[in-house]
Amino acid sequence: MLICATAVVLLVVLFLARNPILTGLLSTGLSAATGYDVRIGSSQIGTAHAVLFDVHVVKNGDPVLDAQRVDVDYALRDIFPGGAHRFGFAALAIQSPVLTITRHADGTLTFNRAGGTPGGAPEPTRKAAEPYYFTARVRNGAIRLVDKAPLQADLAYQQVENVSIDASVKSDARTTLKVDGVLLARRSQSAAVERFPLAVRSAIDTQRGLALNTLRARRLPLRGALGFLIHSKAVRFDDGVIDDVAVLAYGIGKPGAPFAYRLGGGLTLRDGRLAISALRRPLRGLGGRLTLTDDALATTALSGTVGGLPLSGRGALYSLFGTPALWLGLHGDGDLSGLRGLFGFSARLPLSGPVHVETLLSSKLAQPLIRNAFAGHGLAYDRFPVAALDGTADVYAGDVFVQGVRARYGAVDVALGGRVLF
Repeated sequence: MLICATAVVLLVVLFLARNPILTGLLSTGLSAATGYDVRIGSSQIGTAHAVLFDVHVVKNGDPVLDAQRVDVDYALRDIFPGGAHRFGFAALAIQSPVLTITRHADGTLTFNRAGGTPGGAPEPTRKAAEPYYFTARVRNGAIRLVDKAPLQADLAYQQVENVSIDASVKSDARTTLKVDGVLLARRSQSAAVERFPLAVRSAIDTQRGLALNTLRARRLPLRGALGFLIHSKAVRFDDGVIDDVAVLAYGIGKPGAPFAYRLGGGLTLRDGRLAISALRRPLRGLGGRLTLTDDALATTALSGTVGGLPLSGRGALYSLFGTPALWLGLHGDGDLSGLRGLFGFSARLPLSGPVHVETLLSSKLAQPLIRNAFAGHGLAYDRFPVAALDGTADVYAGDVFVQGVRARYGAVDVALGGRVLF
């Protein structure tokens, strides 16, 4: 009788404490399965529905997800082989979540940073129910971008607020996704914070072998996104807006096979300002139509000014998701009195007169090569007339390489070449 009474008491205690016990088991199980540290404040767990309160997900000390409330619908039967939902998962609703993506000083992001516990569902569980069938709903969410080594102070924190998500997932048939949000950002460091609405729409049909994901926005600031993804003190966008943004991630493949995604789309750059460490003055008023193709952003018609000189040209920013590099060719005609201030070594030289300039910026953003070709007639050095001048001057790693510079002063032909160190 004593043993029976003890067993009954234990069963009653376990029943009354089932939610705290299940909460702990769920936190431990999710942490082991995902490799993230999952913490759940409290829960209400039933046979088909669970409510999780005060949910926090962390990886290697970085916050990943914080949510006030998470509602989950599931079918326990489907955990076993022959089920209709993988993992028994049927529906998800999250209220006021905050997703945080951290960029560290070494360039790694939260999701690709080494460390943590490698995880994944056990093989028998993965095979138990192959397709994902579930719906997802998110309201009043936020996405935070945290930069541990920002190029400028205001880029340390960026946020997309009012995030709403509606998804219907059928991984072996058709999946649709609708995401809306508002980016809070400054177009330049001194500008006021503005609101930039954006939207994502997705349709993935595995049976037909078609996938289309679209990001659209009427206007977005240029420096925020590039500042987070591409860190370069040598070449940096400090201002500018991209209008009519339409970016596509699309895939065509065999029915039921994984997609090989490609990127494409276009946008219009307006009032861009590009700061180049080797130049004492930025390129201003940059504008043109840009085309996105996989990991390259290119333009065939770019215009702007530098030192008061109107410029036009073409170029591309490529290897966006690897080691970014720039190829930008510009040309223009102006007066030497304005252009001499572009470089420290020439700022005080008393040069003036009409000149044609062709400039090529190339190589990796961390250390670009700037090649300048110039030619002019009817120039002057202070009070001394120079009949003609042409040559090239390359700027790389803080040094200036002068090659084949030729000038004519009266009846004298002058040639100059060398390396100027700074």
